[in-house]
Amino acid sequence: MNHPFDDRCADPDTGSPASPSEIQTEKWLAGQYGDTAMLALAHLTLLRLDGPLDAAALKQAAAGLWWRHDSLRIGLSPDGQLRRVYDDLPLPWSSHDFSPDGASAETRLAEHVQARLRTPFDPAHPPLLQLELLRLDVDRHVLLLHAHELVLDRRTTGRLLAALAQDYGEFVAGREPAELPPPLQAAHSETPAEALAWWRARHASLPDPLALPADRPVPPRPHFDAVGARRVLPAATVAGLCRLARLCGVTLHDVLLAGYAAFLMRMSGQHDFAVGVPVGTHCVPLHFLPLRLGVEPAQDVRTLLAHVAAALRDAEAHSQATVMGLLRALGVHRRGTEDALTGVSFEFDPGMPAFAFAGLRHRVLDGGRVALLGELQARVTPEDDALAMEFHGSSPRFDAATLQRWLGHYATVLEALAGPGEPARLQVADLPLLDAEGRAQVLQGWNDTARDYDRERGLPALIAAQVERTPHRIAAECAGEQLDYAALEQRTRAVALALVRRGIGRGDLVGVYVARGLDMLVAVLGILRSGAAYVPLDPEFPEQRLAYMAEHAALRHLLVAPALQPPATLAEGRECLAVGELAAEPPGDTALPDVHGDDLAYVLFTSGSTGKPKGVRILHRNLVNFLLGMRERPGYTADDALCMVTTLSFDIAGLELYLPLISGGRMVIATTAEYTNPLALGVLLVHTRCTVFQTTPSLLRMLQGIGRADALHGLRLFVGGEAMPLALARSLAGHCVELWNMYGPTETTIWSSVARVEPGMEPIPLGRPIANTRLYVLDGRGQPQPPGAIGEIWIAGDGVADGYLHRPDLTAERFVDDPFAGGRMYRTGDRGYWRDGQLYFSGRADDQIKVRGYRIEPGDIEAAAAAEPGVRECVAVARAFGDNDVRLVLYVAATEADDLAERLRARLQRQLPAYMQPQHIERMDALPQTPNGKIDRKALPPPSAAGLRGTPSAEPTEPRQAYLAAIWRELIGVEHVGPNDTFFDVGGHSLLAAEFVARVQRETSVRLHLLDVASGTLAVLASELPEQFADERRGSLLQRLRRRLGWDR
Repeated sequence: MNHPFDDRCADPDTGSPASPSEIQTEKWLAGQYGDTAMLALAHLTLLRLDGPLDAAALKQAAAGLWWRHDSLRIGLSPDGQLRRVYDDLPLPWSSHDFSPDGASAETRLAEHVQARLRTPFDPAHPPLLQLELLRLDVDRHVLLLHAHELVLDRRTTGRLLAALAQDYGEFVAGREPAELPPPLQAAHSETPAEALAWWRARHASLPDPLALPADRPVPPRPHFDAVGARRVLPAATVAGLCRLARLCGVTLHDVLLAGYAAFLMRMSGQHDFAVGVPVGTHCVPLHFLPLRLGVEPAQDVRTLLAHVAAALRDAEAHSQATVMGLLRALGVHRRGTEDALTGVSFEFDPGMPAFAFAGLRHRVLDGGRVALLGELQARVTPEDDALAMEFHGSSPRFDAATLQRWLGHYATVLEALAGPGEPARLQVADLPLLDAEGRAQVLQGWNDTARDYDRERGLPALIAAQVERTPHRIAAECAGEQLDYAALEQRTRAVALALVRRGIGRGDLVGVYVARGLDMLVAVLGILRSGAAYVPLDPEFPEQRLAYMAEHAALRHLLVAPALQPPATLAEGRECLAVGELAAEPPGDTALPDVHGDDLAYVLFTSGSTGKPKGVRILHRNLVNFLLGMRERPGYTADDALCMVTTLSFDIAGLELYLPLISGGRMVIATTAEYTNPLALGVLLVHTRCTVFQTTPSLLRMLQGIGRADALHGLRLFVGGEAMPLALARSLAGHCVELWNMYGPTETTIWSSVARVEPGMEPIPLGRPIANTRLYVLDGRGQPQPPGAIGEIWIAGDGVADGYLHRPDLTAERFVDDPFAGGRMYRTGDRGYWRDGQLYFSGRADDQIKVRGYRIEPGDIEAAAAAEPGVRECVAVARAFGDNDVRLVLYVAATEADDLAERLRARLQRQLPAYMQPQHIERMDALPQTPNGKIDRKALPPPSAAGLRGTPSAEPTEPRQAYLAAIWRELIGVEHVGPNDTFFDVGGHSLLAAEFVARVQRETSVRLHLLDVASGTLAVLASELPEQFADERRGSLLQRLRRRLGWDR
């Protein structure tokens, strides 16, 4: 009879018995990130034994297994390079009696289990297995089996318990257990190298990491503490899943994994990703390998099941590879466990093998876990006829409540797969994540924003009412000149009347080419009072772009000021009217028209994907609803003073221009010299006693960077236009009066949601919808996503614009009917998710980018560049060079030309505004392509070294830094190492980092931690070393380096 636990494999291809296998090395390396990481590599099993236990026979059976199986007694050297079987290790057995405490025995057991879960193993100090017999009562015992994965995994634990039961029965019966048969011959169909080659082909291009909407962002240093959630899938549902498996010719394991893949696709919005799954054979220990899954919404369930089943069988057939080997083969440098391959995993535990302890009733329980190497792990285990489902997540990223909610979504998917009818014919996109209550919450509950207001009234009526209330309060000031509400009304009315006398009114568009100042304010208000709409023409824009905007808008009139005359290409064929002269004309007996909510207020041109800007039509109703909503939340009163820094061509200028005027507050208009000079702007904010400042994160970081953060302390900050960095939020929340994060595209009238940012709030939410606004997070089929699931953000309500000027095709594409509440909704292209009634941002669904608050369509830049002779194709992307340094990079496939970059820059400067100018132009022979023949943006190389760093990294001169730099050069083979470089940035990886730590400890007796190496710069690591040894060691290291590089030959 075969012994249930026989781990002996005679495989001549495994190499020297003194060398650990690559799987063992991978597990050892994972544990080097600290004790908590080591906890993730251990598992605790509880064997409950009820009945008259023969404790001596149980210990005798355990001892027999201990001495007969070398694999239970292994350990590794401190550097992980050698494996040894310890023949002199005594059986790791202990006994504890909890029975005197009576009813509290179970409590003591629970406390003992938690203590064991927090006790790490050290592979350098075996044993890596602990057996504890706990007596709860006369006939109630628990055997705790605590093991490191180097000696036992969950599969071999079951076989060990089966062997223990068999040998226990022999000893109780007075017999000796049978001798072990000869070692098994490993029947591998391929070598580890062949297995690795297969996996490498499958992952020739790595998928993006799953962007799951965690509660918190990835911490700067790896953490391994875990939280968990548990749910039981009832027997009836399990029966339905088994029925589906039989129908489709797959296993229950395949169905559960396919359901998990569908859940992940719906939660992340990604279709190509990897899920870690445990694989192994009798002679290959269980370890996780990445299952590459392509899940398409239009797939039917039968097709998905076949795909998952085939992928799982393939993974099991090529189980001799490791993630560590795969990453090394792909040239990927992994920091800890943060990779795209096995950070999200799935494990189906089919349960324990059948066994029985003579004269006893037994039950095997999992002891739980307190640590996790990845980000999210799903585990499903049979529990009688039901299934126990567990999600464990990294506690720095997840709350237990979130995991419990996600388990509910996963269960909903499985219930649909187990349902009546023909679930195999369902499309993946039709598998529900939301029940009826959840659907009502995300569609109605979190969008309960209805507010009553006069939808027929235009903006001029709101301002006129405020003039009546506070005629003598200061309305606006700029460069020392002030206007009270009455004076502003007089000038505005005069301009409006002058326009009406010239036949300008409702339906007309008037260009505004005026420098920042009070004339600019009077110009736009005068146009609005006349019933016409204005088109901002930014003097900073290139002539070609301005000419296109004016022509597309069919402008016949421009408002100008004497100090700034429009270029001839803009003025030609159009009547240019000076604001000051219009304001000085006598009023006469001309009457001003009533302005209604459905009248057009302004047309604002934004970047267009075709290379031409597109004009967004904003109605008075859109603007009035927005302003009334802003006055309510975040709030604005007559006691507030707002500093206007935004250019008129940027839509958020609408808040700065009009919110103070409908509230009785004061507006301070920064001159061009002030808003372009952070020092002058800081002085302006303080000296004019501003209380509200609307700005972008980029400008705030600039003010902080020049030491004028003090100018922000007395302000309520409205921040938007681009994602708010966490570091900025941390530095401001609690250090200013209020900090608000604002979100919304031009097409839904400036801002559509707001969130007050409090200290410790991470990640930063986009917030809740403003008045009469609805936010939807929808999947690819236009159905609502549950809280936590990533989808595309759609915005509906009274802020939705009238569409694009003279672009009915584009209007129909982006503005569609709202199927949930009526009206219209706008497709933003942003991805996001709900959590606790607040919206969170999760990137773009397309290639659109934002730089310093400006929305940029890469196609706008690409179309201009492609017109340059010699350019075959090009692509524009944004690259982050630091916390406050996001740059545009233009990659160009072109024939060789020394002056190409200069010619391109000249062309782009003629056609595009300054904020759209690439900082880097990288010429390539050809741009990388995807298998579908499209440009592969992810495969674009980093900008050239000179562009990336600005200047070459300075060589370290401090002796300790030079000493460590020499080791890095020797280990990694890198030429330049600077004090601010990190080990991984210059090409290191985890194995080299471990060698580096061991090398430094061997030569200096200083123990550096792998976590510090993963995140610390050379200078930071060098500060851990004493000064006196550096000069002694430096020479020998440099000599070795010279020999390695061949410099001594």
